[in-house]
Amino acid sequence: MCFIKPRLLFVFATALALYLASNLTFAASPQEVARKNADLASPAFTEMHRWLHEVALRRIDPKTKLFRATGDSWNYRDTAADCYPFLAWAAYFTDRKAFDGPVRDALHAEIELCSHHGPIPVNYDLRAGKKQTNQSYDSVVFGASEYMKDGLIAVVEAAGPGEWLDRMQAIADELWKRATIETPYGKLVSSNLEVNGDHMQVLVRLFGLTGDWQYIEKARRIADYYLKNPAFVPRHLDDHGCELIGGLGLLQGVGATIAPEEEMRYRPLIKKMLDTILERGLNSDGLMLHTLANTPGPHDDKSLTDNWGYNYVAFYCYYLVTGDTKYRDVIRTPLVNLIKPKYHLYPWEGTNIDGHADSIEGGLYLLSVLPVEEGVKWADREVADALIGKPITGTSKFQCNAIRTVTLYALSKTQGIHVPKWRDDLRLGAARDGDRVVVFMSAKRPWEGKLIFDIPRHKLWFNFEHDWPRINYLPEYFTVHPERQYKVTLGSGATGVLTGEALRRGALVELEAGKELFIRVEPVR
Repeated sequence: MCFIKPRLLFVFATALALYLASNLTFAASPQEVARKNADLASPAFTEMHRWLHEVALRRIDPKTKLFRATGDSWNYRDTAADCYPFLAWAAYFTDRKAFDGPVRDALHAEIELCSHHGPIPVNYDLRAGKKQTNQSYDSVVFGASEYMKDGLIAVVEAAGPGEWLDRMQAIADELWKRATIETPYGKLVSSNLEVNGDHMQVLVRLFGLTGDWQYIEKARRIADYYLKNPAFVPRHLDDHGCELIGGLGLLQGVGATIAPEEEMRYRPLIKKMLDTILERGLNSDGLMLHTLANTPGPHDDKSLTDNWGYNYVAFYCYYLVTGDTKYRDVIRTPLVNLIKPKYHLYPWEGTNIDGHADSIEGGLYLLSVLPVEEGVKWADREVADALIGKPITGTSKFQCNAIRTVTLYALSKTQGIHVPKWRDDLRLGAARDGDRVVVFMSAKRPWEGKLIFDIPRHKLWFNFEHDWPRINYLPEYFTVHPERQYKVTLGSGATGVLTGEALRRGALVELEAGKELFIRVEPVR
């Protein structure tokens, strides 16, 4: 464990720094970028922490320990899928004690109270204190599938293998054991495209996490069901189609590593799908329509989907696999054009905060691999004006999705580095400098705590060759390998060497009131 003391004087920035930092040029020094990124990340962490304690944790039902996010029901298509996971994220990245307490307790509660068809859960009536066993099986399958894809995956992506993975695997195994939809390629759990997209996302991850080939075989079964149908076109590019499109991209990426001959079989089919989207699914700025047009575009007279970024992840996976730069470069077009005034607070879903949250989330996925300057400035602008401009006061699925995107944004400005117990006067930002990272910290009052670094989760947990862009994940920025050694330099002063494991567990930092601290971390060569 490392004990670090500060060196440099600093005056705490005002809220105006959100605007100033968002206009930082890419030519600035890593130290200046890290300081400015702290101006952007710190309000985001503070909002997550405030929402967690002032809003979300107060809605844990004291009797059942379930999250009473909306109304009197713990339901799986909304509460478990869209509210619970981002309660978990807010706790994991700002108050680890809450994550290991109420968040973990809610998982135990839903397993005990809601499992009904074996481990497959049904909704729970909090007012009556009992399971809602009158649900149709189709609705149960939909809710359980959403819970795995949106809820459990998100927690596993942050916290790694453990109880949440065990729950996801148990539900998935039981759903496939009960599969009844006959196809030429084997039985499926559902004929619903969105449900099958959910399962594609889950199955490829389960294969990576467990090494069990049954999961990749089931994912291929879904892929064959759609891609081998000559009439198949992913007409819906919003919530009803993006899960499958992105899932096919993830399957292609993982498949190219584990079974290249199988990936080559799918490659022309996936290319056809992507080319159809490019031909009939875009406006002139490269943003995607809700639904494919019947004729080639661009189509500037049609409404746009906030899920555009979720679909483009499949294009980047295709580029990584094939090396065809066309499918990378088409992503640059929307990222450049989003800075246009017409996309400032664009009504993706009317005035719904969820439209902003989903659009920014997808943009952040893409910016993590293509840091286009205009796109970064767009994200800074939209987060400040649409998400952090006023407190998030509720726990509806839309407000919880906003917390999700605020979390992603905060970590993008700290290179994935965080403290397990946030305090509102803290400032934390980071910037890459080649294979090094420069971290900036300060506090108004004396502070002591851990600084936790990210690891290559895609490789160590999921056994992925690349950190494939995918729905419901946390992009990796600066990562430390647990078995490597890293030189830690404090300003222009003392240096020391720590293992990646020590940095992953948390370096102990001490801040003096009103003093700046720069920390540089680089691998020992």
